[in-house]
Amino acid sequence: QFDKYNSSVPGDSSQILFSKSTDAGLHFSTPVRVNDLGGDCRDGDSTLEGATLGNMPDGTLFMVWAGYGRLYFDKSTDGGKTWGTDQVIASIADGWKLEVPGFMRCNGLPFVHVSPDFGIRVVTAHDINGRKQIMLYESHDLGKNWKTTRVSGLNETADHTMPHADWDKKSRTYRVLYYEIKNNQVQVILSSLNPGAQKFEHHIISRKPFEVPGESLFFGDYIQVSTHDDVTYMVWTEVEKNQSVVKAFKLK
Repeated sequence: QFDKYNSSVPGDSSQILFSKSTDAGLHFSTPVRVNDLGGDCRDGDSTLEGATLGNMPDGTLFMVWAGYGRLYFDKSTDGGKTWGTDQVIASIADGWKLEVPGFMRCNGLPFVHVSPDFGIRVVTAHDINGRKQIMLYESHDLGKNWKTTRVSGLNETADHTMPHADWDKKSRTYRVLYYEIKNNQVQVILSSLNPGAQKFEHHIISRKPFEVPGESLFFGDYIQVSTHDDVTYMVWTEVEKNQSVVKAFKLK
């Protein structure tokens, strides 16, 4: 929530709120503040954004978001009525708003998935040694400790941004979709982690590379992947004739 979007007034802040419905969306509970520290409203690295939610079968809720050069995590054990003290999963040196040549804006906002099978998984993108990389943070003890794995790896000299992930409950495969950028060319990559595997498998999804959108064309903020019963659906943006177009692909 923004007090006033794009405001530079010090008193205006951004917050992470939680609300739920128990009647199929007809009514929602009074929003509850999750974050301890508010952000600014400038839609930048010091703004709290990218909140995503996961839940365990016992009803425990887990939320992640980014701001102030950090990746935050919190949980609720009473259905979202109250939340704990914010924890920092990792420091993000360049923040969630990534500077990538040829893009008006580009982000590395986090996405969380939880399951008794693998615990908590958070995928995000940030700068590592001068390159934007897709990173996976995993916890097997409900957020007390975190393991870090680099997801992107098809091209070591490229930038990788704007990830989204999903988990197939049938095959137990975890999939991450993102953009790979090199020499002003963009490709869409799907990285998959199979049960018991230590490394991701990488596949190029876009039929051919396409030009970066340029700094005057809005490319969009998100990419999307959904996987269920061994079928994966993907949606992303490409540039054709100086226009942003939406592409989709179904993978069996």
